[in-house]
Amino acid sequence: MTIEKLRKIIINNLNILLRKHPEITLKSLSQKIGASDSYMHKVMSGLCTPTLEKLVLISNYFNVPVTVLLTANDEVSQDIQIISENLKKLPPEALQITKEQVNYMYKTSVKSPDS
Repeated sequence: MTIEKLRKIIINNLNILLRKHPEITLKSLSQKIGASDSYMHKVMSGLCTPTLEKLVLISNYFNVPVTVLLTANDEVSQDIQIISENLKKLPPEALQITKEQVNYMYKTSVKSPDS
C-alpha cells in the first residue's frame, strides 16, 4: 500500500467519524489530541500523514479501535462496528430488549418461501 492510499483511507475514515459526531469539529479534535489546526488541515487535505501517536489519540477520542482509522472499510462496516461497540455498553435488560426488537424486525422483513 502506498502512503497516498493510506492517507486517503485515514481521511475517509476521519470524515465518517466526524459526520457521525457533528458536535465534534476539526478544531476541537485538534485541541483534544494536542495538534495544531494547520496540522489537522494538512492531514485532511492529504499533505501529511498523522503519526501513530496521533492516530491512537484520535481513536481514543472517538472511542473506536485504531484499526477503524487505518482500514479501508465501507461506511456500513464502520456503522456495524460502532453499533457493536455501543451494544456492549448497554445493561443486560436493554440489550435483551434490543435483541428482541432486531429479531422481530428481521422476521417481519424476511419473506417466507410461501409468499
